[in-house]
Amino acid sequence: MISTGNYGKYDTSLEFSDWRFSASAVGIMKYLQYNDMDFYIYDYDDEENDYEYKKDAIYYNKKDILDENKYLDFAEHFFSDKFHHKRVIALLDSDNFDTEKIKRINDTLKANVIMKKIFANIKFNGENKDEIINLIQDNKYEIIKETYRNAKSMYANFCNINSIFSNSQEICRLLGYNVDLGKKKKSLGFNWNYDTYVYNDVFEFDYIPFAFTRTRDVFFINNNFNAKELLKSNENIDLNYFNDNEKKNIRKELFFSSSKNAKYIDYEVEIISKQRDYDYFETMFIRDEAIRIFNAIDDMKDENIVNTLSNPCKYGKSDYLPILNIVVDSIINLLHLDPLIDKLLKDFKNDHWYLISQLIRINILLYKENYEIMENKGDKSNKIARVIATANEVNKKLRIDKSNKIISYKNKLISCLVFKDYDRFCSILLQLATYSSVSFGFAYDLFEDFEKNKNLAYAFVNSLNFKEFDQNKEENKNEK
Repeated sequence: MISTGNYGKYDTSLEFSDWRFSASAVGIMKYLQYNDMDFYIYDYDDEENDYEYKKDAIYYNKKDILDENKYLDFAEHFFSDKFHHKRVIALLDSDNFDTEKIKRINDTLKANVIMKKIFANIKFNGENKDEIINLIQDNKYEIIKETYRNAKSMYANFCNINSIFSNSQEICRLLGYNVDLGKKKKSLGFNWNYDTYVYNDVFEFDYIPFAFTRTRDVFFINNNFNAKELLKSNENIDLNYFNDNEKKNIRKELFFSSSKNAKYIDYEVEIISKQRDYDYFETMFIRDEAIRIFNAIDDMKDENIVNTLSNPCKYGKSDYLPILNIVVDSIINLLHLDPLIDKLLKDFKNDHWYLISQLIRINILLYKENYEIMENKGDKSNKIARVIATANEVNKKLRIDKSNKIISYKNKLISCLVFKDYDRFCSILLQLATYSSVSFGFAYDLFEDFEKNKNLAYAFVNSLNFKEFDQNKEENKNEK
């Protein structure tokens, strides 16, 4: 919420009434700091002010954020690696130009629509460096504005590109909130009456792009208890990951490293995310239970578990699954990984044994009663080890002449898990125990409460016909 009035030497108050105003506040604070302009946020140690300032608000002068050129200068600074004219200037910072470098410069001069327009009748030939630089300087703000508002890595990822620098409009400028009034105006209001529609749009929303991380998938931490913490958290996370924004998966870095995320999500907090492929924002509320799971995974001190989730996962002939995103979203929403494990078990074209084994470890944490059990490496983790040992014993007994029989049993068991036919699963399990003459001690837990102990079933099925036994069989053949 934005209010105008007399707040000492400031005339505008921005309160963090929802995440949009919190993000606007962070963007404005970064902008004002860059331009050495004054603003005020509540300070517990400041006892000299004559006004009752609020902790969840910032105070500033409206005129300080209205200068378009200063805004564009800050956009160029904040997204410095995204502007083509900056790359051209960097490439021209030399007196030696070979054929390859000249080609790169000319390609960059035609990199987007505005660059093509400005440099339509000119090419760099190795000798007209000053002419190129002068053209960039003469058209600097037009280049910045058109590049910034149309780029999916900048303004266009957040707002309707036609709304930049506009005052409060009939509809919110943010993607997901913005609609085509020409087509849908009547349908927005109650009983097809647009006058009943409540909208909220302010000029300050143009500062929202500066509040998010400069990664491919962008994040904003809305810990709006007070303005200082709000700014600090989002500055820190952005600086930590900005230099490697195209190389690192920010979900991995943010959620799976307690040493880093402690200063961002060590308490229940709202996180807003935005993916470039989607025209809407997503809200994630990180509960204490989810934080405990992320920390429990980190406490395992096993880098393989996270690295495995981060690797590309081929599914079927040509599809790839975003495993890390699925796992993170499941933990945040405290949802079991059963659907994902079922899906991977059904994919017979690819080997997912190791990935599934890591997913089972996380899935045990998601079955609510097992936090302490896993953290203390108690009975449940031992049971998982014994289940895998039982499966390996079955593999050893049947691998020589009857490996197809193992595959047949495995497919039947997978089918039972997918269709949740747990009675038939137990029946087939007993058949396999009899056929292989192996004792299945873990079966009693499944008979007693299959749902609660489902991860034991997953661990057993996943370890049946494990590839190392097929490899041993091939090695024996080669030796013979």
